[in-house]
Amino acid sequence: MTSLDHSSQMGLAKRAAGDGVKKLENSMSLWSKAETEVHGQAQPEAVATPRKHVNSPVLFVTDRNDEKTLDYATRFGSKRLDPMELTCGLLGTPAPSMNDPHLPPAPKTLTKGEDDCVRLIVEQAKASGFSKVLFLIHGFNNDFEYVATRGLKLAANLDYAGVVVVWSWPSEGSAFGYAYDEDSSTWSEPHVAELVRDVAAAAPNLQLDFAAHSMGNRILLQMLREFGQARENLPIGAAIFAAPDIAQDVFKEQIRLARKVATIRTLYASEYDRAILISESYHKAPRAGSGGANILVTGNVESVDAKLSGHSYVFDEPKAMQDFKQIVNQETMAASRGLEARAKDGATYWVIQP
Repeated sequence: MTSLDHSSQMGLAKRAAGDGVKKLENSMSLWSKAETEVHGQAQPEAVATPRKHVNSPVLFVTDRNDEKTLDYATRFGSKRLDPMELTCGLLGTPAPSMNDPHLPPAPKTLTKGEDDCVRLIVEQAKASGFSKVLFLIHGFNNDFEYVATRGLKLAANLDYAGVVVVWSWPSEGSAFGYAYDEDSSTWSEPHVAELVRDVAAAAPNLQLDFAAHSMGNRILLQMLREFGQARENLPIGAAIFAAPDIAQDVFKEQIRLARKVATIRTLYASEYDRAILISESYHKAPRAGSGGANILVTGNVESVDAKLSGHSYVFDEPKAMQDFKQIVNQETMAASRGLEARAKDGATYWVIQP
């Protein structure tokens, strides 16, 4: 895998010969199949528990390039800007629904700059009477439209008594853009870290929660590690690592260096996650999102082995979603969430059965 863009990669494949071509095409084919699951439109079943009907305002903040169209499907691209510029806005306040939400039209003028984006987040929290903010960080092969739609859908059914902020970094939005996305996630991490610091400084009474998916966990993990090493006293509640596409040894070391940052840390993994299985094969080692016999059980994080399929099972499967909701809404540890306890190498981890 190279850091070339899609057209350059395919041009390289055509010029290569023999086994090189076959190996590259096979790899790209596997990633493409995995992305069918990543973007699958699984319809969660209704949860029997009563709804609180909490309507959370959903904001976005992005360091993508702004194409200035009036449609969010095309508004933001995948370029890494130099110099970097933040753009943010309100996507809506979705009511509880099992249907896919519709994005509003993109306004001609959006809020620009870190200071004004911080102000927008804090003002939305105060206006809504909320004391919490949940930052969502997406993964590999996600364009802005997909990320924004998923953020609205999650917020509509989460009952989260706070503001939901979708952080959208410049993913290429292509199954062929894995290497580009790796670089983009690394490039984007300092930007979200600085935003988080500024929100905490502007509104120290706000609790900050985080949930990252797939490659987005690299951003979250590195950020927490930086906060821990700098011994920054930030009001971080939950840190949820959903299907992390990151090496297990890297995850262990960075979560250790994060020290005591975040009150609740939860790692969701699955042996039936096809995208993680392909990443295992590509990297020739288990990932932090690998489940079953390869479940990562380590200090400083509660590991949950979800016996569920798909790559977005945490947000699509009712049992996983119910567990996620208990973390961000009731702030409960795994032992109090009705999960099955198991042991590996003398340490406890938890299981969600299908």
